[in-house]
Amino acid sequence: MTNVLVLEGSRDTVRINTCRYALLKYLEVYNLNPPPAIAVYVYTDQPALFESFIPFIDHFEIKEVSETQFKQWHGSPGFPQRVKMKILQEVLEHINGNVLYLDTDTCIQNSLEPHFASIENGAFLLHSCKGNLNEDSEPAARRLKKFLTDSSIKQNDNAISTSGMKLWNTCCIGINSKFKTLLDDVLELTDIAGSQFSAPVWESFAFSYCFQKAGNIQACKDSIYHYKNLKEFRKLLQLFFRKNEEESIPNLVKGLRHLDVATIQKQKSLYEALPLYKKWLQALKGKSWSIKQYEKKI
Repeated sequence: MTNVLVLEGSRDTVRINTCRYALLKYLEVYNLNPPPAIAVYVYTDQPALFESFIPFIDHFEIKEVSETQFKQWHGSPGFPQRVKMKILQEVLEHINGNVLYLDTDTCIQNSLEPHFASIENGAFLLHSCKGNLNEDSEPAARRLKKFLTDSSIKQNDNAISTSGMKLWNTCCIGINSKFKTLLDDVLELTDIAGSQFSAPVWESFAFSYCFQKAGNIQACKDSIYHYKNLKEFRKLLQLFFRKNEEESIPNLVKGLRHLDVATIQKQKSLYEALPLYKKWLQALKGKSWSIKQYEKKI
C-alpha cells in the first residue's frame, strides 16, 4: 500500500516557512535518507520554493494550487480549516493507501513507519487527546458544548450525541483510503455547524466526532511535535531562510542544530513559569528569555 505524507505551505511566508522547516526536520530524522516507501506531497502556491527538496526524497510531488482554488476550498463561510479537508479528499481520491497530513506549526521528531502501519491496520491518527468534551474547561470547548446542547444539529438525519466523546487535537490527521467517504461527513458537519458556530474548535469536533463513530483513534504526538503559541519562532524561521537562501539542503539540515523548536518552546515555558521576582532578577542579569539569543546563532 502507498504511504503519503502531506503538507501544505502556501498563501503567506509564515506557512511556507513552517512547511519548509517541517521538510528539513523530516530529512534530519532520517539523516537525509528518508524511506522510499513514504511519498511526500506538498500543496503550495509557491512551487519554486520547494524544488530544492526533489533530489532528497524518492517520491516528492509539488501540488501547485492557485489562489482561486484556495478560496473555493474555504467555502462560502470562509472557513480556512476546510482547506485541509479538501486536500485530504483530493489525495484520498487518487491513492490506495495511507495518508498522514501535517498542519502548520508541526514537525517530525521520530520515524513515521509505525504510524503508517497503524493507519494501514485501520486506526485513525490524530495528534493528541484533549480530554472528554463534557469535562473540558477551555472556554472554546465550553461554548461548543453549550451550542450543541442548545441547537438541533443533525448528521445523516441523526441527532449529534456527545456523550462520552473525547476532543482531539487535529494538527495532524492519519487515515486510510478505505475510509475516504468519511471525509464527506467531516466536511458536511463542518459546513452545517461552522456557519452557526464560528470557532476553530469546530474543526477539532468534526474530526473527533466522525472518527470516533467510525473506529479507533490513536495519538501520534510521540513522533510529531506541535509548537503552538510560539509566534517568535516564526520570525526566527524567516531570518533563518533569509540568511541561508543560497545554502544547500544538507547545509540547511545541519543548521537545524540551532533551530530546535521543541527546545526553544521548553525554555520559553520554563521562563514564563518563573515567579515575577525571579523574572526581574533574570532581567537585571541580562538573562531574560528572548528569541534574540537564538538569532545570534543562525
